[in-house]
Amino acid sequence: MAEPGLFLLIETQGHWSGPHAGRFLDDAVALAGTDTSVTVFLAQDGVFAAVPGAVPALPRLAELGGRIWVDDFSVAQRALTVGELSEHVTAVGMDAVARALLADGCKVVWH
Repeated sequence: MAEPGLFLLIETQGHWSGPHAGRFLDDAVALAGTDTSVTVFLAQDGVFAAVPGAVPALPRLAELGGRIWVDDFSVAQRALTVGELSEHVTAVGMDAVARALLADGCKVVWH
């Protein structure tokens, strides 16, 4: 059984795509600051947020106990390697995301 208040936030847009992209990750930090279980999954152009220094919210999210996942396929498709990404991220496949999506009590927000 999943924890109450479990959130999976899926970011598919690059942080340059407009003001809402950055705010979405700031929302993840705000949720994590309330002792809510938060996982952010970066997919498609969202993986660029995992490049060190690209988005200040990611280290803060990790400090607050949030998990940051990057889609291993999206990373490879953008000619990145996991070694080039922030130390705070974990590369995962869609199987991990599917398990999280199906967890009892999981609330999903897709951006």
